[in-house]
Amino acid sequence: MQHIKAVLFDMDGLMLDTETISMQSMKKATQRLGLNVKDQWLFDIIGMNRKGAEAYMSEQLGHPLPEGLDDAFIEIYADHLFNHGIDLKPGLTELLDYLVDNNIRRAVATSTRTAMAHKKLKSSGIFDYFEQIVGGDQINNGKPAPDIYLRAAELVGVAPEHCLALEDSDNGAKAAYAAEISVIVVPDLKQPKDETRQMATKVVKSLHDVRNLFETAR
Repeated sequence: MQHIKAVLFDMDGLMLDTETISMQSMKKATQRLGLNVKDQWLFDIIGMNRKGAEAYMSEQLGHPLPEGLDDAFIEIYADHLFNHGIDLKPGLTELLDYLVDNNIRRAVATSTRTAMAHKKLKSSGIFDYFEQIVGGDQINNGKPAPDIYLRAAELVGVAPEHCLALEDSDNGAKAAYAAEISVIVVPDLKQPKDETRQMATKVVKSLHDVRNLFETAR
């Protein structure tokens, strides 16, 4: 950990306790439009950007998604988030304060679209911790492709080998690994696959553990 000069954060499920809300919102949106969507499909798209999730869902259904699904999802999702608040994951602010105090660069690499990411981060009070925010709409290939992590590393001016990615999903961990960036997995709704565990530097229970790893190494 001593060689780490930048930490690149996933957002939903890693920093913000939003994945359950997202899945419930998508379920309601698909039901509104009369789609028969399996719960497993909603787990499978965790960590994907909009384009990747739409392609996967269309493949599973055997036909293109109907117009209006994205708008319905955003309406339901935003109503819940911004009328009921966004909870932070345990240990997040303590970790961010530690990184600031130790001059370790900080960026967000999220599959969420940039405008929504800004809104979530501002609403939850952590926007100002980050020097760069890269949304899923800023890159051509979403997670599990490495593009978003390579872009985040470039923007903070730190070589991938001196970056650390923090992820909760298999798709996100694969993206960081493909970018040759060390990744620590902090599981949220589901435990990582064996393949993901092999890619990860560590799998820990909370962001408290990530801070402890930094403190132990320094």
